[in-house]
Amino acid sequence: MIVYAAIVPHATALLIESPERAEQFPTVGPAITLIAQHLYARQPDTLVFVSSHKAQAHQSCTIDHMPLPVMHMETQTGYERAELFPPDIETSAILRAASESSGEFMYANTDALDESVLVSLALLSKHLPKTRALSITTAHRDLRFHFTVGTLLEDVLTMLPARYAVLATGDLAQVPNLDASAHRARLNALQFDREFLHAVTDQRYDEALELGRARRKSVTQCLLDPAAVLFGALWSHRATPELLGYESPTGTGVAVVEFAFGV
Repeated sequence: MIVYAAIVPHATALLIESPERAEQFPTVGPAITLIAQHLYARQPDTLVFVSSHKAQAHQSCTIDHMPLPVMHMETQTGYERAELFPPDIETSAILRAASESSGEFMYANTDALDESVLVSLALLSKHLPKTRALSITTAHRDLRFHFTVGTLLEDVLTMLPARYAVLATGDLAQVPNLDASAHRARLNALQFDREFLHAVTDQRYDEALELGRARRKSVTQCLLDPAAVLFGALWSHRATPELLGYESPTGTGVAVVEFAFGV
């Protein structure tokens, strides 16, 4: 069963451990720490991460069977490999079997580091030592496909006795160039972030996905596909979303959204 869900940004270790970045993200950093505390309180058996990074298959989402390393930031330029979270092979096998006819999932074995997963795990490594991880990477498909993947994920996780936390990782609108010529694009990006997050917190998930579909070519966001999977997984749940933090000081919108489940 699903006991917890959240949206978290990429590269969150920098938002917490770097004093310079912490000043730029005064609400997002504490929100990420709060997510870790709430995850600990829910005591999940498996953390399910949905990310759009790493290699993507064209037709199917991939399930990574490699152990997920926890990375701790030691310097401003790199990470040091630390603990490993073992993969939840049993659940991934059930997901693969459930999608055998439609092909939503395939297996992938890679040791490529996915920063979006690592930083969230780093917050939990000392508190949930027995927790396993299931890393899902999105496909080169549309948002409706990823929403369908989420409904399949929900069907499978709901029938299993284990406790699952589902985290969609990614960033919102990205405008790397912050000079005067990018002013209009910057305003458009901020408007997209506001409208998307407002739809999410109002539980208008269809509207949020339609907004993403309509603006996908004009606004770059790596959160959309993972968010579509999460919305599908939450479709039949009474989970109340709450925006815990949002900032976009560097041209990339980062947000933390928690979905509160009944105890």
